Amino acid sequence: MIKFPCPHCGQRVSVSVEHGGQQAICPKCGKVVTIPNAAGNGQGGSFVAPSPPATQTASDWSNFIPTLIVALPFIITILILLFT
Repeated sequence: MIKFPCPHCGQRVSVSVEHGGQQAICPKCGKVVTIPNAAGNGQGGSFVAPSPPATQTASDWSNFIPTLIVALPFIITILILLFT
C-alpha cells in the first residue's frame, strides 16, 4: 500500500502499489492528486511524499461555497413548503 497526504487538504490517503504515478481524486476535498510511486521492489516500500499545508487557508471556504450554491435552491424550496 502507498500512504500519502493530500497536498491540498492533508487527508491521509491509501492506495495499492499498482496505482503509483497515476492521478486520483481526494476523498475529502475532491481535488485531483498525483499518487506518488513506491520506491524499492514494488512491494510497498518507502517514498518521499509532499508535506501537507502548514496552515489552514481559504480553501476550506472554496469547497463550502460551491456546495452551498448547489444546495440553496433545495433549501429555499423546503422553507417555502414549510411556511406556506
